[in-house]
Amino acid sequence: MNYMPPAYVVKVGDSRWGRYVIRDGLLQYWTGEQRWSDKPGDATLFYRHADATATIDRLNLDAGIATKFTVTVVVTAHLLMFDELMDFLQEHSELSLRDPRTDEELRLEIIPDTLKAVDECGED
Repeated sequence: MNYMPPAYVVKVGDSRWGRYVIRDGLLQYWTGEQRWSDKPGDATLFYRHADATATIDRLNLDAGIATKFTVTVVVTAHLLMFDELMDFLQEHSELSLRDPRTDEELRLEIIPDTLKAVDECGED
């Protein structure tokens, strides 16, 4: 198969001992041995979301490493409590932005642990 469905990170386990696995569009698990498996027990477990994302980058770039940047994004959410926003960001931590004119795509990863409240003036 020449086409590899997009891979994505999934949190497994409970909130105290959560780990991360990589799945693809065929719902297979990355084993870390240059292959995919249908069995959850074969999946490589990652302790950090960032480690799983780095592995996806290597898979997508044929073992290359993507250049990464950070940027500050301000989230405005009406009537949302801090814990609710943290839960939402943990569930939706990976985004893609595609330019329809050029078909270029950027992958965005939200790192929920960096979430902090700001006051009305935009200061910490």
